[in-house]
Formats: sequence, C-alpha cells, structure tokens
Amino acid sequence: MTDLTAAKERLEKGLAMADRYDIGGVELGERGVSISFEDLRLLLSDYERMRADERRLDFMDEANRRLNAKYGTTYGWRLIMNHNVNRLFLRDLNTLDLDDNQANGLRSCRAAIDERMREIDLARQALKDHT
Repeated sequence: MTDLTAAKERLEKGLAMADRYDIGGVELGERGVSISFEDLRLLLSDYERMRADERRLDFMDEANRRLNAKYGTTYGWRLIMNHNVNRLFLRDLNTLDLDDNQANGLRSCRAAIDERMREIDLARQALKDHT
C-alpha cells in the first residue's frame, strides 16, 4: 500500500467519523490552520479523478512499452489536433495523417499531450502579442 493510498483510507475513515458525530472541520498542525470536512471531501474527489487519469495514462504507456518490447519497435506517441480531427495515436512510419512528417514520436502519451499543449500556448501568446 502506498503512502497516498494509506492517507486516503485514513481520510475516508475520518470523514465517516465526522459525519457520524456531525463535526464540521478540523484544525491542522500547530499554526491554527483549519479546513472544513466539505473541503476535505472535495480534495478526496479530486484525488480520485487524478488517480483514475493516472491509471489510464499508465495503461496506455505500458501497452506501448509492451508492444515495442515484443516486436523490437520504437513506436512513440503523437497528438494530432487540427480543424479536421483531434486524436492521440501511436506514431510510426506507416501512419497516415494530414500532418504525417515526423516518425517515431514521443515515448510517453503524457509527453505528446504536454508538447501539444505547449504549442497551443505559444500560438495563443503569439496571437495576443499581435493584437
């Protein structure tokens, strides 16, 4: 069990106990920092969504790693976004796309998404600079 998983379980037990005894919040540490149990529930919900996303992305990267290990390939990830399509796919020389000019993309789907996000941010900034 990871430290985060253990912390999540302790938080869930604490929230259940708070519901049972109608406690509205808790003070943390020695500096008088307090947080409501409703805020803790929101944090727990965000944690669950992030873990689910992490599992999905890890699954995709692991599937690609196994494919490459089995066949001795070096396929990576590529995120295509244009006026016709938005798609994330394994990048290889036989993939056809409107923007098919870079073989063997990034090793991680996270990196492909991050790269595309950086490109979009730069393009948005350039538009702001010209207006």
